[in-house]
Amino acid sequence: MPLCFTILNSCVPLSLVIDNVDGYYDGNDWLFISRNGKPLNISFDMSDQDIDFIYDGELLIPGKNFNYVDGVVNSLNHPDKDKVTYNIFDMYQNENHQPYYARRMMLDNYVKENDKVKIVPLLTTVKLPEEEEILYDKFLEVTSRGGEGVMLNEKNSIYRHKRGSHLLKLKDTWRLDMKVIGLKEGKGKYEGKIGSLECEAIDETYGTRYHTFAGGLSDAEREMTDWIGQIVEIECNGKSQNAKTLGSREFSIRHARYIRRRLDKTETSTD
Repeated sequence: MPLCFTILNSCVPLSLVIDNVDGYYDGNDWLFISRNGKPLNISFDMSDQDIDFIYDGELLIPGKNFNYVDGVVNSLNHPDKDKVTYNIFDMYQNENHQPYYARRMMLDNYVKENDKVKIVPLLTTVKLPEEEEILYDKFLEVTSRGGEGVMLNEKNSIYRHKRGSHLLKLKDTWRLDMKVIGLKEGKGKYEGKIGSLECEAIDETYGTRYHTFAGGLSDAEREMTDWIGQIVEIECNGKSQNAKTLGSREFSIRHARYIRRRLDKTETSTD
């Protein structure tokens, strides 16, 4: 079960989250949609839930990490699919502007738990900035168990389906040096320019390949033409596998951000 804490002063709840999944009733059935808008091939018994709300949650399998759960959810007939649970940490209505603390009260009072639908519990309250050390102790407790990090929700914030000052993520990051193997064109104001760098790194010791598209370029860097073959430093928030790569030595890098060129290096590095 993910951990959830409340932080007071500006008063922010803190919770461990993998990836948001919206569950809602479309008039005929319950649908589950990833944060990126992708329909997921999974279902849960939501018959006891109020169909007028949208539920924000995360998908978990007890004892398994994100890579494993992601692969199971994206597969068609994985034997562990019936072990996936939907862990709800927020609920809202499209035209409802209730603050987070009120939504949290509704969640605790109205969501009906069953074998596959759970409520993420609030476990403690921490006052900031006076008790910042407690926050980081809890963060280390979560990450030492294999958790990705913790989420901080502003107590009085209305629901927004995006990151912002109302919803912050405190998490571990990983940096590695990767080789640029391709360029992806940008969209919108970056059309005709470089949108992201296609990068890969090979861990020769284990034969593991890491691949990603890294954004975060400056306007000047989007105009540069000598990227291919360059070694660049990339910051990310872990790795994942899909249904095709699950169990292999191929991984995608999650939330990759370009940091700088490594003109002092000619080889990739993953440690």
